[in-house]
Amino acid sequence: MNNERLTELAQIILKDNDAARRMEALLEIRRSDHPRVTELLHHVSQKDRDAAVRDLAANLHLKRTLDAPASVEQIVTEAGITVRETTRTPGWTCAACGAVGNTSATCRYCGAERPAPDVMVQVNNTVTPAQVSALSHNMLKPALLVGKGCVLLFFLPFILVGICTLVWSINEVVNFRQLSDYGVVADGVIEGRRMSEGDETTSYLIAYRFDHNGITYRSEQSVDWALYNGVEAGVPIQVLYLPGNPGVSRLAGQNEPPTFLFIFAIIWNVFVWIMVVGWFYGLRRGSQAVSRIASSGKYTES
Repeated sequence: MNNERLTELAQIILKDNDAARRMEALLEIRRSDHPRVTELLHHVSQKDRDAAVRDLAANLHLKRTLDAPASVEQIVTEAGITVRETTRTPGWTCAACGAVGNTSATCRYCGAERPAPDVMVQVNNTVTPAQVSALSHNMLKPALLVGKGCVLLFFLPFILVGICTLVWSINEVVNFRQLSDYGVVADGVIEGRRMSEGDETTSYLIAYRFDHNGITYRSEQSVDWALYNGVEAGVPIQVLYLPGNPGVSRLAGQNEPPTFLFIFAIIWNVFVWIMVVGWFYGLRRGSQAVSRIASSGKYTES
């Protein structure tokens, strides 16, 4: 469609008094791919005095896929047509009747009051590296706390076993030294014996009793197979004990230092604490790395 025909159709649509002719012109002009046709259709759908013409223009406008131009005035300038109002007319649009171009406090058509202006809030889109670093740290802190908590829960049983074993081994070392230095021998009696079988080892235990100041004390001790196999319940046996603390006792000749238990406790605790410290150190290094990356970037919006 050439410019002359486009101008002629625009004159008919905007100035002709016959609604039927204006509708025919709308149906023809819709075939044009001129970018200003969309704005013309929108103007007619809002301003034409005939409801049928407005409805047709509105339907045609919806089907258009091209962006609308700035105003209808530009499409009819070449035809010498003066349009009093355009879609970009200064003023405000009435929400009640849809009239545009109002400049007073009330609508000039229906008398509705002018709506209150929208409140616009200016947002600072510039974020400094220091703010990003602090934000990254605050966001990362809960995750790090959860990570540390999970690590602590995982290692807690191993830590408790190590501490208990170490305390037990130290107590056995102290008892060994005290029995060696201050222990006395008393007559006792074998009360029984039993075997304790583990996954890969078997322990041989002998239960015995002895008297001190009219009080009977009982205890049980792990021994080797030879001693276990050579005694029976009711057989007399000598017991080494502390006079000041008769609860600490050993079978005479069986007071041996807990070397294996003490070494095992030391190795266990060293290994566990190396793992714990290494894991927490790794989490700390990761946190510091994220903070460095966050603080070194440029976080300003162009």
